[in-house]
Amino acid sequence: MSSDVVIRARGLGKVYHRHAGEGARLRAMLSGGGGGEAVRVLHDVSFDLQRGEALGVVGRNGAGKSTLLKIISKTLTPSAGTVEVTGRVATLLELGAGLHQDYTGRENARFSATIMGLSPREFAGVVDRIEAFADLGGFFDRRIAEYSSGMYARLAFSINIHCRPDILIVDEILSVGDIAFQMKCLDFLRSFCVQGGSLLFVSHDDAAVRALCDRAIWLDGGVLAADGASDRVLRRYHAATWRRQSGADSFAIQDEVPGQPAAPPPSVEASANRDPDSLPEALVPGAVSAVELFDAAGRQVAIVHGGQRIEVRVRFRAEAALTAPAVCLLVRNRMAQLLFGARSETAAPLPAGAEAEARFAFVLPYMPSQEYALAVLVLEGGAEAPRIVLRAAPVLMPVSTVHISQGLANVRMHAVRIECDPEPMGA
Repeated sequence: MSSDVVIRARGLGKVYHRHAGEGARLRAMLSGGGGGEAVRVLHDVSFDLQRGEALGVVGRNGAGKSTLLKIISKTLTPSAGTVEVTGRVATLLELGAGLHQDYTGRENARFSATIMGLSPREFAGVVDRIEAFADLGGFFDRRIAEYSSGMYARLAFSINIHCRPDILIVDEILSVGDIAFQMKCLDFLRSFCVQGGSLLFVSHDDAAVRALCDRAIWLDGGVLAADGASDRVLRRYHAATWRRQSGADSFAIQDEVPGQPAAPPPSVEASANRDPDSLPEALVPGAVSAVELFDAAGRQVAIVHGGQRIEVRVRFRAEAALTAPAVCLLVRNRMAQLLFGARSETAAPLPAGAEAEARFAFVLPYMPSQEYALAVLVLEGGAEAPRIVLRAAPVLMPVSTVHISQGLANVRMHAVRIECDPEPMGA
């Protein structure tokens, strides 16, 4: 297997046998298995996962996604085909799987680390990071029988990512937890892949797949129906779902215009222009000391509303002199997708230790009522070679929107009327 391929699946298949009753099942077991009705869950699935790659797995319920992950993680034996895995694998397939109810969070972390091959000395070197990332406070040393589902997710995720895996296999666990923890997990998974780790990620959430994965595979009835760029695979998956549900055979998705060359992948520079958070970092001592919300009257507020004029004020200090400083404000949803943002003009040079404030005034869109994250970046280098010198932890912005239309989109209608035909039908 190539040194760049960490998972190689070839012709994977899984068949279960459905029997008429327990007696028939027992007879089949005594005779060596088989018999009964064969139910095919996976058939001839082949793909590679490269080092440093994040691969999404999409499909309807019952498509074979979880079965595929269990085969790769060696908790299920395939009926056909082979899978080769290189490196240490950490799996997050079921919430709380492998955690013992009567053990504390710390004891479960030690036990799980031992299972994953860490020595007592290695565990001692990572336990503080496990505790800090999970952010459970005093509950880390209490029995996990007392945990909520979100606390389970925090502990399980933190244990697995800090046991030095080469490959992470994640199945829907990011749907649990608050927005701050979800964004922390997403940030970790991105940096994990940048540093050479590999991710196999299953989710029904398109936003999560697009946020994490450049490539995806689509399983349909246990068969590999598509493999390629995430956007392209998701379009084909949704087109097929639409056909199945609507019966409209004419509906189709065109990935490319006939006769036109395929669009080249975006360059690094273009990606950086779309999302300033992807700019190179050259962090300096200092801090973003405050991110505050104000209404149009200049009053500080804790909750904002769709359609409201608001101002975000950012105070920061850098212990190093900045010759061409600027501040960037980004608004993200719970999947860390960039909704909108702005970058200030380059300011006059700031001496070392000086405090400064940036202000962003705008009318908030009619966004669904929920929490969003404000990310603040302090940049240096001007427009020619910007880099991030200060980065603030995300600040939650609760939004409560009075709806002006039905549904989440909150669209203001320009005309809604009923017109009466002047003459009755059949007159």
